[in-house]
Amino acid sequence: MWKTGLIAAVALIGLAACSNDSDDAANNSAESAPVGHDYVSTEVVGSPIPGGGPLELGLQESDKATLFAGCNTATAAVDLSNGTFVVTGLESTTNECSAETIGADGWISDLLQRQPTWTLDGTTLTLTAGNQIVTLAQK
Repeated sequence: MWKTGLIAAVALIGLAACSNDSDDAANNSAESAPVGHDYVSTEVVGSPIPGGGPLELGLQESDKATLFAGCNTATAAVDLSNGTFVVTGLESTTNECSAETIGADGWISDLLQRQPTWTLDGTTLTLTAGNQIVTLAQK
């Protein structure tokens, strides 16, 4: 009789361990998506942001990106599947930019046209397009 109780206890512990593993996997996959957060650039390798930036990137919705690098705010539909940052329908405000930031909008457009790959390591999002690497920290 005690063997049956021991086997049942071991089975329950095993089920609990499996349940925790699947919960952890679900949490890790949710945490691995950059959606639902805002980011700000901490480092730019390659072409610098005109005016010094920083690049601010909002990914509050799974299909929309908002970007700002010192002049106008751009919005676009975004597809993050396959580890690539693909935007369509890029629209921007039309504010007059200062002499220092006048090229910031073009910098954003150039980066996005190259369809950078993205990786997320904890709260650090990295966009890479050739030799252009933008590292962003979650706000």
